[in-house]
Amino acid sequence: MKYTFDVFNLTNTTSFDVPIDDVSQNEFYNNYPIQGVPLYNPPSGLGIVNKTIGSPRQIQMTLRFVF
Repeated sequence: MKYTFDVFNLTNTTSFDVPIDDVSQNEFYNNYPIQGVPLYNPPSGLGIVNKTIGSPRQIQMTLRFVF
């Protein structure tokens, strides 16, 4: 009999994914400023992390019978 006990990500440390970096500057640029229209419209959600890399803590136990 062989018993193994494996633990992955023991400290349950979170690894964050890269923040959103979809930058589109001056989408409607026409080389002539219009009064009241800003030159830069930042996209919503810029710099927000919405995903993690890896998995949470996992525990695995196995029991093998070798004959």
